[in-house]
Amino acid sequence: MKITILFKSAASTIILGLFVMAVFIAINYENLNSNFYIILASVTIFVFLFGFAMGQKIVSPVKKLVNKATSLADGVLTTRVYFKTKDEFEQLAEILNRIAVEMEENQNTAQKAGDIAEVTVRAKTQELEETLTVLEEKIKVRTRDFQRMAEESENLRGLIKERETEITRLRKEIIELKEKKGRK
Repeated sequence: MKITILFKSAASTIILGLFVMAVFIAINYENLNSNFYIILASVTIFVFLFGFAMGQKIVSPVKKLVNKATSLADGVLTTRVYFKTKDEFEQLAEILNRIAVEMEENQNTAQKAGDIAEVTVRAKTQELEETLTVLEEKIKVRTRDFQRMAEESENLRGLIKERETEITRLRKEIIELKEKKGRK
């Protein structure tokens, strides 16, 4: 692309120069001598050199702008371009610089927002972890209480069975004693 712009801008200047020379030759064709051909060759070389110089003058700022824009597109937001040409290149450089500043500010704002979000998430996560720890502790305490109550319940069942067995034995004894007393 860079070479293409150079040749396009140089070619238009060279073609214009050749056209002007052709017009002068056509106007004064009868008075041409060998000195004229020497001057024509010098002017032709000058037109070619001038065309390439003008092309380079146009391409140089464009190259610089393209390089800086590419750098900006690659994420180097500190990229700035400075021209003091008082033309469209200077305006384009100023616009590119404003875009870079806005992108840098947006990135900083996004970074700050991300930092705030990260702090908020950490705080909420810590709060949730603390709540979870309290709940886990409550569950452990309740589980121990239920286990103790289950053990006590089991002990009470055992006692109840023992008491029922003793009551049954005592009833039998009472019945036996009544029978013995009734026999006497």
